[in-house]
Amino acid sequence: SNTINFTGTGGIIEGNLGTSNVNVNLDSSLSFDGVDDKIEVSATPRALIGNSNDFTVSAWIYPTAVSGYIFGAMENSAERLYLRLDNQEIKHAYGSTVTSTSVDVPLNAWTHIAVQYDVSATEAKTFVNGVLKHTASSVSGADITNTDNLHIGALNNNGSIINYFTGEIADVKIYNAEVSDADIAILASKIRQDPSVTSAGTTNLRLWY
Repeated sequence: SNTINFTGTGGIIEGNLGTSNVNVNLDSSLSFDGVDDKIEVSATPRALIGNSNDFTVSAWIYPTAVSGYIFGAMENSAERLYLRLDNQEIKHAYGSTVTSTSVDVPLNAWTHIAVQYDVSATEAKTFVNGVLKHTASSVSGADITNTDNLHIGALNNNGSIINYFTGEIADVKIYNAEVSDADIAILASKIRQDPSVTSAGTTNLRLWY
């Protein structure tokens, strides 16, 4: 008999399946209550993305509140690395630059977000569900020396944990390299997409949570 692996964020199987075995991926996501739930990553932004490197961040989110940090660490106004929602708008920061994308994410639905930083070109691109939605220029602050560990589901603000996320977060990936547009589309094709199926592979994958 044939086997069908059904592993996306949802969908409908139609037609005559005959004697096929259907395997459904029921892996749970991480749920955050917006009060005190967070995960401390045992690594600093510098350890994850290096110093003056191109890098890419990627995550699936299911927000149930309009604001909160998907992940973040900040020592001061020049030492930031984060991805957040602010009244449903995607915002991200690197070093001394904060980018407001004017791109909103719906509540109570799964959305894939990726941000691709080209440090040498001082450019950051924001992708939603694998599609380029915003490009920021003049991104500065390439010299990352942050010594505070990154947190998922909140911001580590110089040791104080604030701005908690409400909802679910899954499949957080951080690369210390610029992942191609085509690979971002592959990562956005389903939750927990195997990075080995992309041309980027796992060589520069520094965090997968």
